Amino acid sequence: MDEQGSGLGGVQVAIYASSGALVANASTRSDGFFYAILEYGTYSIYFTKPGYAKVTKTITIQKSDTNLGTIELGLALRLSSSTLGLIIAPGSKVSVPFTLTNLGEGAEIVGFLVSKPEGWSARVLDQSREVMMAYIPSGQNLQFLLEISVPAASISHDTYEVSITAMGTVNATIAFKVKVGEKIKTYGMIVDESRKGLEGVQIDAFTSEGSSIGTWVSSYDGTFNLELPASIAITLSFSKPGYAKVTKTITLYGSMNLGNISLSKAVRLSSSTLGLVTNPGGKLLIPFVISNVGTESEVVEFSTFLPEGWTARVLSGSGQEVSRMVVSPGVSTNLQLEVMIPFAKMGDYEVI
Repeated sequence: MDEQGSGLGGVQVAIYASSGALVANASTRSDGFFYAILEYGTYSIYFTKPGYAKVTKTITIQKSDTNLGTIELGLALRLSSSTLGLIIAPGSKVSVPFTLTNLGEGAEIVGFLVSKPEGWSARVLDQSREVMMAYIPSGQNLQFLLEISVPAASISHDTYEVSITAMGTVNATIAFKVKVGEKIKTYGMIVDESRKGLEGVQIDAFTSEGSSIGTWVSSYDGTFNLELPASIAITLSFSKPGYAKVTKTITLYGSMNLGNISLSKAVRLSSSTLGLVTNPGGKLLIPFVISNVGTESEVVEFSTFLPEGWTARVLSGSGQEVSRMVVSPGVSTNLQLEVMIPFAKMGDYEVI
């Protein structure tokens, strides 16, 4: 019979005398039964069937009716693992080692079939390579990994099944129970450089492998509330057009307050000259630098706020007037502000 206790037909039964001579051949019926007519003596009996491990029995016949009882043939292919149940956080990925063994008499070409819940990802790996089929000689073991990725939207505390079927002459299957871990609340507030809450900031969460966990947007007052998987490293990205992106990496073991997340404007203006003395009717050339500390190119238009009757324009390093320009991320450009001062009365004035 097979491992499930069902009668196994088509099993070849070869009977050898103690001298090593073949004395009889038989084959099991569909219900697994067989018989052979033998003389008194000692015999070695070999039970073989493609896809099953060979079984050998030695018997001594001392009476006319000898019942060998139940002979069980196990599958030639075996799948085994020391891990049969695990907990995985939503949005995360794990790799479970397993072993393929060939106990049969001949080599096997084995195909792998992975069954998983809808929306999940699972595949068989040999180190970092995905494996569809494998050749395994008789009596050998091969080591593989089952990589399981759980979607971020999976419901916490539910238990699922992921199985691998090794398809050879006869199939073998191993099943893993996967429980989805809990999600933990994470909250905070996004502010600008003046400590004012910043609305409409996009918050993206990723696993350490780069898989997306989810996307959120900060509310009107800059606050945010997220639910994220526990016990795994998560990278949070905070971004808003016109502001430099901020990233934080966290691992949650309990509810976490991230406090204030400060976003700075991507485009910055700086100058070593912030105060000047000049004469009425003169011209000033004030050097300044425009920098883009963000991760995206920014289109910039220049405007000035001047005292009444004054004029000003922005000049490039070559003296060309600039009213609009594109500043690439990580780039700083030297410019000049040309200010024409009328014959005005003495005093302090501000140019912006």
